[in-house]
Amino acid sequence: MIKWYLSAYNAFSAIAWLVILGTTVVDVLPGGFYDTHHYVDYPHKLLVQVQVVNAAFEITHALTGLVPSPLSSLLLQFFARLIITVGISWYVPESAGNFSLLAYTALSVAWSVTEIIRYSFYFAKQQGSVPQALQWLRYSAFIVLYPLGVVSEPWVVYKTLDYVSGFYYWFLALGMFLYIPGFFQLYGYMFKQRRRSFTTSEAAHPKRWLIAYNSISSSLWSIVLFNSVFLGSFVGQPLLFEKSRIFLIVTQSLAIIEVINSATGVVRSPIVTTASQVASRLLIVLGIFLVLPYSPANYHWVYISLNVSWAVTEIVRYSYYAANLKDPNNVPYVLTWLRYSLFYVLYPTGVASEVSIIYLSLEEAEKVVGSWYRWLLFAILFTYPPGLYSLYTYMIKQRKKVLGKPSTKKTE
Repeated sequence: MIKWYLSAYNAFSAIAWLVILGTTVVDVLPGGFYDTHHYVDYPHKLLVQVQVVNAAFEITHALTGLVPSPLSSLLLQFFARLIITVGISWYVPESAGNFSLLAYTALSVAWSVTEIIRYSFYFAKQQGSVPQALQWLRYSAFIVLYPLGVVSEPWVVYKTLDYVSGFYYWFLALGMFLYIPGFFQLYGYMFKQRRRSFTTSEAAHPKRWLIAYNSISSSLWSIVLFNSVFLGSFVGQPLLFEKSRIFLIVTQSLAIIEVINSATGVVRSPIVTTASQVASRLLIVLGIFLVLPYSPANYHWVYISLNVSWAVTEIVRYSYYAANLKDPNNVPYVLTWLRYSLFYVLYPTGVASEVSIIYLSLEEAEKVVGSWYRWLLFAILFTYPPGLYSLYTYMIKQRKKVLGKPSTKKTE
């Protein structure tokens, strides 16, 4: 009976957070919540209600011994979340923190993705069989999602301080400083759980999961390329951006998984190179396409050149990785050559497109977000030359290593 109850609870919770994630995506669209600031009763109502219900049930589960969750970590995490949901979204609905597209969207994504994975994992565990990919996500995704949450939560609190006074002001202000020790405690606990979970090389290096991830990613980027060529040829701008931006944002955001793979040693890619490349792309898709949907850069021809450069690069790269994982000794030479040759053209065109998009968005950044955002984007422009040089020289070295000797033509 308890097993059926916990299975139902975890299944419903995973579905609820999936709906919240979908709502978060809809909210950032033109005419959505962050455009209209329209809400009923209080902002982010579904997120508030689901979080309160989850907190009540899971604290009860821990107190009664129904689940073996450590009560201290549970209370710490839920207390921080209830400050946001009940203490701000419900109690101070007019707070600017509730309407901050960057802060609250990051918070919603971090929470919802974490909970979708967590509750799905618990549900699968109740059924007696946890897919390898789901186990890896449960004990790896937190490496990125927890820092994202711990940055966005105090950011929302900070934006609320101007709307409160007296005791509550100091309660929120001083509470912001508790995020740092609380984060390290929770982060440390999850790393211990990760080491305990990944006791075998098969669990630590999920080959089947990586093959599936690379194959799916290659397919998604093929759709991006098709959208760019087909829509670009037949409908042009501005419809191209309007019809393709959400799919591009989601597809590129999945690259966060690669940072996790590199940080956890699942793949051998250098973490600095991987993180810098992913960060530069997320700046474009999240910092401009999402935050500045009306930037003139989005309707410029460089949006097409960016899509094509990224898509061709990623189709080849992910296809190569998938083939190499299936059989390192049987990778088509043409695919290997493309992987280590196309970058000569595609990296410069991609970087030129990224720089152009940032430059063309500077005025919109100041108008929509503020002067600080314009100067931040302007400063980031100066990181591209050394970044391109570092990535370019790294790929040239890799090309010599892979294609330089006849005996290594088919292996990396």
